[in-house]
Amino acid sequence: MKDNCSDMMEDSSHTMKDNCSDMMEDSSHTMKDNCSDMMEDSSHTMKDNCSDMMEDSSHTMKDNCSDMMEDSSHTMKDNCSDMMEDSSHTMKDN
Repeated sequence: MKDNCSDMMEDSSHTMKDNCSDMMEDSSHTMKDNCSDMMEDSSHTMKDNCSDMMEDSSHTMKDNCSDMMEDSSHTMKDNCSDMMEDSSHTMKDN
């Protein structure tokens, strides 16, 4: 009985160790998988965010550019009308 008992204990101990190492290994794989999934997700998110930012930046640049062009156009018109007016006065004076 003692022998049987010690055998059973030993078997049980091996089984527990095996199960434990399997579980640890599984857990490790799962963690790695989860981690790689998260990294991948994060990478996609970063790419998406980056493309969004680039797009926003592009829009902003376009908007700023059109604003500047518009401002420049107004300024040119204003300057031109001022010059025309000055010229008109000068001609009249002359």
